[in-house]
Amino acid sequence: MGAWIQTRCGQKFDLENPDPQSISPQTLCVILPRICRFGGHCKPFYSVAQHSLFVCDLVPSLTLKLPALLHDAHEAYWGFGDVCRPAKHITPTIRAELKSLADRVDLAIAKRFGFSVEWFRHPDIKHADDVSLATEKRDLLECEPEPWVELPPPHFDLIEPWDTDKAYRRFQSRLYELWGE
Repeated sequence: MGAWIQTRCGQKFDLENPDPQSISPQTLCVILPRICRFGGHCKPFYSVAQHSLFVCDLVPSLTLKLPALLHDAHEAYWGFGDVCRPAKHITPTIRAELKSLADRVDLAIAKRFGFSVEWFRHPDIKHADDVSLATEKRDLLECEPEPWVELPPPHFDLIEPWDTDKAYRRFQSRLYELWGE
């Protein structure tokens, strides 16, 4: 039968061989604001959409803005939501399987939006994601029981979490602005 999920529109999304045309920009705009970062373990609700916008804003290059905005978009399609970074290290096998699945969905997303999948791994996006994580840990989580990973200093601005409607509107506006569709 194969691995798949049913999307919000009732479509079958094949996880083993994702079709770029099955990636719906509107589905991303609806689902990413509904997914809570840190598996829901943050103090206030904080969406993957708001995180993605933060990362996008931190990336200096206009060329990388769209890939930065979509760097976690696979979370809308892969069936696991937001997986906390430390949890991804449970076993090398699970880590490799999660990475393989995310990579397949990322490839479909990159093709759908017309850029190289390699841009998701660009050092500027990785750095912006790490600054975002450091800032989110500072502002949205309880004190860590032990260090996760080495991170750069957090951003100087404090994060003010948005509700899902605001995250939806801002994510949608930025996606269509950057994508040009």
